[in-house]
Amino acid sequence: MPESHHPTSRPLYRAADLRPLLSPRSIAVVGASARQGSFGERTVHHLAGFTGRLHLVNSRYDRLGERPCHPSLTALPEVPELVVAATPMEAAEAVLEECVTLGVGALVLYAAGFAETARPERVALQARLVARARQGRVRLVGPNCLGLVDYASGAWASFMSVPKPWRPLSGPAIGIVSQSGNLGFALAQATEAGAAVGRILTCGNSADVDVADYVAALAEDPSCSAIALLFEGLSDPRRLLEAAELAWANDKPLVVHKLATGASGAEAALSHTGSLAGSEAAYRAAFARCGAVMAEQYEGLLELTSFLAKAPPPRAAGVAVVSTSGGSAIMAADRAEARGVAMPQPGEAARAVLEARIPEFGSARNPCDVTAQVLTDPDSLRACAGALLADPAYGALIMPNGFAYDTATPRYAMLDALAAEHGKPGCIVWTSQYLEGPGAREAEALPRVALFRSMDRCMAALAAWQARAALRAS
Repeated sequence: MPESHHPTSRPLYRAADLRPLLSPRSIAVVGASARQGSFGERTVHHLAGFTGRLHLVNSRYDRLGERPCHPSLTALPEVPELVVAATPMEAAEAVLEECVTLGVGALVLYAAGFAETARPERVALQARLVARARQGRVRLVGPNCLGLVDYASGAWASFMSVPKPWRPLSGPAIGIVSQSGNLGFALAQATEAGAAVGRILTCGNSADVDVADYVAALAEDPSCSAIALLFEGLSDPRRLLEAAELAWANDKPLVVHKLATGASGAEAALSHTGSLAGSEAAYRAAFARCGAVMAEQYEGLLELTSFLAKAPPPRAAGVAVVSTSGGSAIMAADRAEARGVAMPQPGEAARAVLEARIPEFGSARNPCDVTAQVLTDPDSLRACAGALLADPAYGALIMPNGFAYDTATPRYAMLDALAAEHGKPGCIVWTSQYLEGPGAREAEALPRVALFRSMDRCMAALAAWQARAALRAS
């Protein structure tokens, strides 16, 4: 596929460059505190499960709980790989200078009040921090950021409330990259609903480390199954396109949702993180050339990323629908047509199964309505779903869930097993407005089934999946 080859303002930081930041073996919290609710206290609390070595720094204390507290970074028994500064803006330069002197690998600065204020002296302060950090080879995250989270190692380096996974990670997981800390952590709450999220990476003002660096690092991270990127803008968009090309080269799905697409949003982005928003149309065209997939809505970013993380390459262009509701079947046909998703009719073998198992008042075609008779003949749904997945005309199967109740929950595992058997993805469209109703978490957690809360977003995801595969084959 085409590559940009345009010179960039600086090279990307790659996985090896950001190893002390993303996979630290030791962390020091400067500004550790006993004051309930303070950033320092919250950060230390979140790092209680860190599998590496944790050090606390604050000259006011000798101990905090069961841990010793040291007066400075210099007084620590080792040089930490990552320093998290829960300190005021005025202390930033001093903390950074100590990090440079000691050879610390990375520094996270929570403090706000820098270039995002547009005050000349604060812009100059941020510029000094960046220059000194790069001179001293300290990777700087922030300022004005919420930090980052690695679920696997327990490196929850943030003062923000960290979403608690509903289930332990059992393999590669989604990496969330966000300029906006709050929205990034909000996306990560999908892990409480069953989604496999491995990292939350925020960068605030992106003074040094930015979203492009995070994408590049995750592209090379075998523990990352796909990347969800939420950003406002960059001073040098070419670096992000280079990172997108790296993700493509590693066959790592990259799904992007861009904020600040209008004039008012662009103005807000400048005051929020000091970012230049840029043209949405230009970004969209450039991402398409680099193989990244655009999510039209923030609400669909994690859905689409999760689907692409789970779905194998498509074996066919057609999509089949098996539903217990005629209305949901019609909805699927409407949205497939609108999104350009092919829904061919089943072949002879599949049609014979449908006709044998579906009542005459149902619909033995695609979309397939097996009717409420599945309540008295549960195996009919399995037989019809299996026949459609076995049909070579279909690359994926959609099963709308019209009503959220315990009776329907076993159907999701059944679909997952059939998807594994046939090497094709299953999609559950949750049409119930009981969004976290019975079975939702179970469906989200399945390895070969993707959960959507919109028929339109499901069809858009299938279209994007097919387009991505076609681009890879070109």
